[in-house]
Amino acid sequence: MNGKATTRLVLDTGADLTLIAPDVLRSAGGAFRGYATVRGVTGQETVEVYEVASLEVGFYAKVGPLKVFAHAVADRTADGLLGRDFLEHFTVTIDSEREFVLLTPKPQPRTRTPR
Repeated sequence: MNGKATTRLVLDTGADLTLIAPDVLRSAGGAFRGYATVRGVTGQETVEVYEVASLEVGFYAKVGPLKVFAHAVADRTADGLLGRDFLEHFTVTIDSEREFVLLTPKPQPRTRTPR
């Protein structure tokens, strides 16, 4: 994250947003942007919102800038959840049998130049 910190995130195709523990976001140099209310299966909560310049999974799956929501998740083996706001930039292939996930960048829309 931001080229400064390594974090362990759980891929969550049911999460609209990426959530990362507040201390991890601050140590990675996330820029505080305010507060937001998030709603999930456990209810709703007001959380801090940070912007990270980049969030990278592996060597090629990189998105940024990205707004990330500060929240500790119940899974103590992870620092957060990787949500659809990140995943929507990729075609996601989950191969349960081989135990891997492939993130293939979606083609960027072409912009037309005025003549």
